[in-house]
Amino acid sequence: PTTQIFALVVKGTNLFAGGWAGVFRSSDNGTSWNPSGSGLPDPQGTLGNVRYLVVSGPNLIALTGTGGQTSGVYLSADDGTTWTEVNIGMLKPDTVVEALVVCSAGLFAGTYGTSTSGSGVYRSTSNGSSWILSGHAGPHGLTALAMSSTNLIAGCEYGIYRSTNDGYTWALSDEGLWSNSVLHGALLVYSTKLFAGTTGGVALSTNNGTSWTSYHLGLPDSNIHALAIGGTYLFVGTDSGVWRRPLSDFGASGTNPPTNLPAVPHNQRISLSWQASTTPNVLYRVYRGLTSGSQYVRVMDSISGTTATDTGLTNGKQYFYVIRAFDSVESANSNEVSAIPLAPDSGWADMRISL
Repeated sequence: PTTQIFALVVKGTNLFAGGWAGVFRSSDNGTSWNPSGSGLPDPQGTLGNVRYLVVSGPNLIALTGTGGQTSGVYLSADDGTTWTEVNIGMLKPDTVVEALVVCSAGLFAGTYGTSTSGSGVYRSTSNGSSWILSGHAGPHGLTALAMSSTNLIAGCEYGIYRSTNDGYTWALSDEGLWSNSVLHGALLVYSTKLFAGTTGGVALSTNNGTSWTSYHLGLPDSNIHALAIGGTYLFVGTDSGVWRRPLSDFGASGTNPPTNLPAVPHNQRISLSWQASTTPNVLYRVYRGLTSGSQYVRVMDSISGTTATDTGLTNGKQYFYVIRAFDSVESANSNEVSAIPLAPDSGWADMRISL
């Protein structure tokens, strides 16, 4: 899609994008896109602005709306083909959904209101079908949510708040912050570390939000709108572009890829094995392509060991593979290998003499 995009999520073999013109779905790794289903608000109206997309259980959740307008929460149980509004028990007329987090305790949504009473944290234990108010996260507008261990963290315009009881009560948690204003969506959990994007740079907590260390020196722009981890770097989106810093500067390291991947061909299948990632407690994903170096498609997921077999292949056709490790983030590719599955050889050659 060429419209402005606010949200991206992967569900199964589909990639979904949400933005000003609604939800789009791609089943070919982003090469082509189609509008996703019926039941969402008119994409030409302000309510058609999709600000958040998440996967909760078997459902895809879309959060729509814009500042000053009633927000909408929509659920799709068929990979975006149809959508149903599920605002039951949730929203007031002057609020929009600004944040969403999925964890073992359920699905939490943070709302931002035009008045003090309009902000709150709602919880769903039914994968988004219905909601109850968990509590209010501070006196000012909520902008971001994250779950760090068993602590629910809420970033607000004037402070970071922490709840240890699924959002029922909150305590201000801003010790060590150089600036306590968290920008929209700018909370990121990586392993045991919690990053916050503020108007005063990046803040890091290693104790689930109890206290913080600020990292603002060296950044040409202190407004941090987005955070992401790729490889061994923390990337931040600012008013003046994207900047990166090694995770080792924060006492962390990225997810290391597996190594030494070979491929062994068989009849309509290819066997793979690899050396484990040096990052502990990871799972593995197998990616396959038909050309070298690009257009990989994930064909196996959540592998706990270091072997896999790709079946149902076409004999005589060349396949390319890479393996990625993942925990909270995905590693870079392993070395690429290729193989061609072949029909079994009978072992006998026809040596008959024709007269």
